[in-house]
Amino acid sequence: MATLFVANPEGEPLRYNIPETGVDVGLGRKRDNGIAIPDPHLSSYHASIRFDEKSETFLLKDLGSHNGTRVNGTMLPKHQELSLRETDAIKFGILEATLLLARPVLSLEPKPLRRPDVEAPAPVIPIIDVETLKAATQKPPTKANSEALETVAVVDVCRELIKRLDLIDELLDRYKEVKKVDEVQADLEVLKQSVRDMLGDFQVEPYSFDPDTEISVDLRKKIQVVETLKAEGKAGKNYIVETLHEGYVRRIEGSKPVILRKAHVTTRTTATIVGK
Repeated sequence: MATLFVANPEGEPLRYNIPETGVDVGLGRKRDNGIAIPDPHLSSYHASIRFDEKSETFLLKDLGSHNGTRVNGTMLPKHQELSLRETDAIKFGILEATLLLARPVLSLEPKPLRRPDVEAPAPVIPIIDVETLKAATQKPPTKANSEALETVAVVDVCRELIKRLDLIDELLDRYKEVKKVDEVQADLEVLKQSVRDMLGDFQVEPYSFDPDTEISVDLRKKIQVVETLKAEGKAGKNYIVETLHEGYVRRIEGSKPVILRKAHVTTRTTATIVGK
């Protein structure tokens, strides 16, 4: 027997037993699922979990859900099974979950699971409660003195705000081709600017790079390469093609800048073409 822990906004995680019988246990909004969770982010029949006796592992499968199933941040291909480990972080839509295997002695509780405070989208065109999202991004209380601003806690707060910006950008991308949602888009833009202002209060600023910027040793510390393209030219030269996501750095006068997130970039590397 294994236990699936699912994030619960009301308090303790929800617990569901998964038997080692080899039978698929369905998860979704419908009551006839083995794991029925009335959450609008879930499809009627969202995913299934079963125990595979041959590999002695639990297998997870997305059943073609609308919002998808992720394992360790990677979207699970629809109708394809994946073997789960206890360390895996699972997301059904936005619901966080983890699977714990039964042991003779289980003395540790799983770490609390966090569910984003975002109202659910509709099955086809999501509806975002902007007021709820605003409440989720309220600036936390801080001490006025400069020493308090230098604590690790402030850096963690800044990183959480950056995650909120990513969420808002994702929502804006989702809405940009949907008609009759101009008001929602406008609210999201206002919300995005308010989060940027909060980061500014903490001396955090975004950074990006112009195309064809040559990559130096110092610059490598500020970027995360998503894809590298090959090009003909003088061997050994590397350039930035495009900044995909801005980086963020915190600059405090008299202190070393702290990179909160590296810029995600596409690069190209030049090499001498054989026969040229």
